[in-house]
Amino acid sequence: NVLCKHSPEDPNRSERNGVDVSPKDSNVRTRVHEYGGGAVVMRGKRIFYSEFTTQRLCRLLDDGSSSSQPVTPEGDRFRFADGVLSSNGKVMYCVREDHEHTHPTNVVNEVVAVNLVDGSMKVLATGNDFYAHPRVASNGKKLAYITWNHPNMPWDSTELRVTSIYSASSNKSCDHKLIAGEDGDTSVIQPTYQGGRLYYISDQSGFYNIYRAGFEPSILPMSADFGGSA
Repeated sequence: NVLCKHSPEDPNRSERNGVDVSPKDSNVRTRVHEYGGGAVVMRGKRIFYSEFTTQRLCRLLDDGSSSSQPVTPEGDRFRFADGVLSSNGKVMYCVREDHEHTHPTNVVNEVVAVNLVDGSMKVLATGNDFYAHPRVASNGKKLAYITWNHPNMPWDSTELRVTSIYSASSNKSCDHKLIAGEDGDTSVIQPTYQGGRLYYISDQSGFYNIYRAGFEPSILPMSADFGGSA
């Protein structure tokens, strides 16, 4: 997979006015959950991506050279996906898959904070089988995320939980505040913070409608499904 930009004035553009910006021999793709997705994080001119061959997080240099620099440690133990940047751009909050023990039943999924300066990592949420959609509050102090356990799939039953980034007493998901999905039979997906409030999508009505944390019912009840790209 190639990361490209729309540049109709570039002499090297394709017939669709696209120009490759990722390194020539790179493959922008993550294998988290094996399905992949969420391999690129962008803010302004800063671009980070998962390199398929190594599964390391890389930073695309903004000098026009289409070169990249690895951010995370050497080796193929970790995989990364679905990241968001801190307000100062120095930390990425993302899903990390740990393949230290390679048998599928021993693979560990967690939400981590990756220091983009030195590559160090801190586990913020762990203890469940799967994680997705880590999202940071507007004040940078709270982290919302989706989690679920085998044998459920994310369209069967998930939970939305929130933890403190700096002052949490535990990184275990069972200790984090449960916002939605407490009945064990509801699919909750795609949380987002807007204006200091936490919003999410839930199928508790039978349709994937939009909800605001702490407010019932749906803020836009409809017999229709809502959702962005996963």
